Amino acid sequence: MKTVNLKANFVGQQSTTHLTEELREDFFSKAEMEAHMEDYVDIDLKTNLSDCYNLVSIDKVLTMLNELKSNGATHVNIDFHCDHDEYNIYGFEVYSEAEKDEAERLAKEEAARKALVQKKIAKLQKDLEKLQNEL
Repeated sequence: MKTVNLKANFVGQQSTTHLTEELREDFFSKAEMEAHMEDYVDIDLKTNLSDCYNLVSIDKVLTMLNELKSNGATHVNIDFHCDHDEYNIYGFEVYSEAEKDEAERLAKEEAARKALVQKKIAKLQKDLEKLQNEL
C-alpha cells in the first residue's frame, strides 16, 4: 500500500445565519421584514424526508464556497451547528507534501537559472561596451 502525505492549511470559515430567519427573508418582502411581520408568522416546512428540514439557499452556499475558494481553499468541511440552527463551512488548502516540495525545488532551480542568465547578460553587455569604446 502506498502512503501519500497530505497537508491541510486552514484558509477561512463561512457561516450561514439562523436558517429559519434565512427562509423568512427568502419568502417575505423587505417591507414585511422591516415591519417585523415575520415574528408573527410561523414557517411550516414540509418535506418528503422527515429528517431533512435544515435548508439553506444554494446561491448562498455557492457564494460562501466561492469566497473560500478565492482565499485558496481546495476542500471544505461542512458542519451543522444545532444550537444555532446554522451551517459552518471551513475551507482548507489540501496538498501533497511531496508535490509541494517538488514544486518549491523546481521554482528555486528556475530562479537560480534566471539569475545566472541575468549575470551572463550583464557580462556580455559590459564586454560589448568595452568593444564599442575601442572603435
